[in-house]
Amino acid sequence: MENKLVLQVDEKPGSLSTWVLLSLQHIFAAFSGIVTVPIIFGSSLGFNTLEMGEIISDMLIVSGVITIFQCYGFGKFGSKLPQVMGSNFTFIGPGLAIGGAAIALNGGSPQGAYGAILGASLIGALVQTILGSFTDKLREIFPPVVQGCVVSLIGMTIIGVAVDWFAGGFGAPDYGSPSNLLLGFSVLAITIFLNQYGRGIFSSGAIFFGILSGYIIAGIMGKLDLSPILSAGYIHLPRPLKYGMEFKIQYIIPFVIAYLVALVESTGDTLACGKVCGVDMEKEGERLKGALMWGGMGSFVGALFNVTPTTTFSQNTGIVSLTGVASRWVVMGSGILLVLMGFFPKFSALVAVMPNPVLGGAGVVMFGMIAAVGIGIFREVDYTKGNMIIVGISISAGLAVTLKPEVLSKLPEFVRTILSSGITTGTLVAVFLSMMFTKFKGGEQ
Repeated sequence: MENKLVLQVDEKPGSLSTWVLLSLQHIFAAFSGIVTVPIIFGSSLGFNTLEMGEIISDMLIVSGVITIFQCYGFGKFGSKLPQVMGSNFTFIGPGLAIGGAAIALNGGSPQGAYGAILGASLIGALVQTILGSFTDKLREIFPPVVQGCVVSLIGMTIIGVAVDWFAGGFGAPDYGSPSNLLLGFSVLAITIFLNQYGRGIFSSGAIFFGILSGYIIAGIMGKLDLSPILSAGYIHLPRPLKYGMEFKIQYIIPFVIAYLVALVESTGDTLACGKVCGVDMEKEGERLKGALMWGGMGSFVGALFNVTPTTTFSQNTGIVSLTGVASRWVVMGSGILLVLMGFFPKFSALVAVMPNPVLGGAGVVMFGMIAAVGIGIFREVDYTKGNMIIVGISISAGLAVTLKPEVLSKLPEFVRTILSSGITTGTLVAVFLSMMFTKFKGGEQ
């Protein structure tokens, strides 16, 4: 039975205090997802704590601004639905692959590697903006069987990153120590408990509260260093193109493929959001096109301001379904609060000093859930022999290059960079097999 809407899409809350409370609720649900991706890139590339804090601040500001425009809408851009925009996990695998290749070529410069990632993001974002108006064609290329493979691989191929954090961080002298494992497990257990047995905000914000508990436990265990917060400034203003940009075709192709994947994910998120908000998306098809086109343009703007691609967040649709508050004005309030948070570096530094096991405990849950969502998509799939081959071969290919990257070691650097992401490889295989089977079997797989 559907919940009756308390506030319709175009309604505003009755008071400022209620407005702020409802807006904060969306931030609690989305915050960890927004800041996790910049933390992953910053820690993996070797940025120091202050640099990571700046990237987090930039991400909060960009996420806030594009959330406001997504909800409000302007011209052909924006869904005019209560959609929070934040960093996208789809790009972690391809981004880390590009960063690793760029570091090898540029003498180990984290800043240069990040510039290569941003350059690929900028071009890929233009592709999403253009393709966002061709939603019917995209659904043909990404049928449910391909969507399930791709989303499953997003979680499966990056779970190793979360495990490294759980143990203390790759290369850490105390890697796998009992204290690190205990801290990571504590966050994992608290997050699962709140998700399953919490009520209201404690359930929808389980990851946020799990991480918050992790900070407290880490402080008690002596694993929390707050000194970088003292060194951080009081006001942060984004500096466009701080890391420059590098444009190489072997970097751009994996990101274009990832943007296609993100486009399909955003399509599902937007249709689901419209449904729980009581909006007829068939009659108001421009909302979907507006959401996808603004998703691409928002990522384009984000790349100019030093952040990786952004996308719609599905957990906020869950909040609308749970609370019955479908007001886009509430989520616009969330965007304003995100911008304000980004302007204060000490807040971002507090996030940046998060101990690795704390992030690992939350990461295992988040990445595992992404894989579970992908597996859930297979419920829509008729398991013919063709579809079973698509699932088996594409997931095997994606995991093969993730678990055994040396299999690509003898290939040209151009090809190696493209295929080094398990998500990219698995997606290419799934799309190729799906189109091949459809062509030769008259539309049936």
